[in-house]
Amino acid sequence: DMPRSLAKSIYLERYWEAPNFHLINEHSAAVAEELLDTGVNMGPGVAARFLQRALNVLNAEGKHYPDIAVDGNIGRLTVAALRAYLAARGKDGHVVLLRALNAQQGARYIELAEQRPSQEAFVHGWLLHRVA
Repeated sequence: DMPRSLAKSIYLERYWEAPNFHLINEHSAAVAEELLDTGVNMGPGVAARFLQRALNVLNAEGKHYPDIAVDGNIGRLTVAALRAYLAARGKDGHVVLLRALNAQQGARYIELAEQRPSQEAFVHGWLLHRVA
């Protein structure tokens, strides 16, 4: 019964602006959209940590940019790392980063089911519909 306008404002505030995914959107709409989707499903902090972890392992041992804190908070250092990553990796950078985000999401679903067998009922659907 919630009005669509209220739902949109909640998504905008809690899952786009508060976690600073809009800052990511300035550099990669596809990555920002993936973060939004994951953030709604798993929490914005989880999505942000997925991004930070991926950026840290894709920085060529610090040659492209220094490692960043995996704290779930997107700020200027995470944005700078993303910008440097995309500059270093070019067109394929977006594809690889999206795959890294989705790989982490899939692994998390499997871990959830391993920790709580009652979640096994959902894993097939999660992997089918949430991980692209």
